[in-house]
Amino acid sequence: MNKELLITIDYKPDIGGVARYLDNYVKENSLDVLAPKNKIADIKSGVFRHTLLWSLWPKWLPLIFWGWFYGRKYERIIISHVLPSGYLFFFLNKPYTIILHGLDIVNISKSGRKRYFAKIILDKADKIIVNSEATGRLLQTIFRRVYNYQVRYPKVEKLPEPTKDFKKINNLEGRKVILSLGRLVKRKGQEKVIKLMPRILQVVENAVFVIAGEGPYKKELKKLVNDLRLSDNVIFLGKISEKELANVYSGCDIFVLTALPSNDNWEGFGMVCLEVDQFDKPVIVSNVGGLPEAVKQCKDGYVISTDEELEKILINLLN
Repeated sequence: MNKELLITIDYKPDIGGVARYLDNYVKENSLDVLAPKNKIADIKSGVFRHTLLWSLWPKWLPLIFWGWFYGRKYERIIISHVLPSGYLFFFLNKPYTIILHGLDIVNISKSGRKRYFAKIILDKADKIIVNSEATGRLLQTIFRRVYNYQVRYPKVEKLPEPTKDFKKINNLEGRKVILSLGRLVKRKGQEKVIKLMPRILQVVENAVFVIAGEGPYKKELKKLVNDLRLSDNVIFLGKISEKELANVYSGCDIFVLTALPSNDNWEGFGMVCLEVDQFDKPVIVSNVGGLPEAVKQCKDGYVISTDEELEKILINLLN
């Protein structure tokens, strides 16, 4: 048994940046893990899976029970998301580290009760880890105090070589592909590129915007595409499996992550930028959260603040 246990409500095979971030952190530090039960998860030594949240109040009570059950056997606890996992502080007399991702801080800021408990938990932590300087600054702003934190940028595993010709199988041969990959929610900003497509097509006639991912905002995005008569120039791929990432990334010409500022969510870093960079594709992001810090690690990255900048860079790169 390892000396340290990570306790998290977000872990592989869940998709998304937090799950992948924690998976890499576990591998680097040889940690055991307490994670939610998942029907498709591989059975691995050192990964304990249980139902951690339920429908009754408090919904995190199973998390506290299983966290105490396993955590008492370890010398040190690593807590991902200050709440609800941080409530274990009141039940375990153990040194602990807290990993913050940004959205957890935003959610806490909406409740005075949660801010009160989170402050106690943060004050007693031996170490605080954040995924970007932007998330660290958010922490200071929300709690109005100076915390010593350590920035640990996300790392991505080397993706395999592509096995399929993305453009060929999607009938996009001879087209210039702008790619967006992420959850289809308003804050991800896919509509910014859709609205620019008529102007881009005046200059680059063979341009096409490919949107990969699923989410509740898909209906609105499709309506916008129909209203602008762009059905031949905007393609919705749907959900992409991890096995397909290399094929999709290698098949694009430009990658965009034009997230919008949001009071209800947070772009802590943008791991997808590092994944695309493995295929030497230019990456364009908006100046939101930790995205500019991600682009600094890319070979060909651009940070935009206005739609005019986005349009100009896209046209220049497509040409």
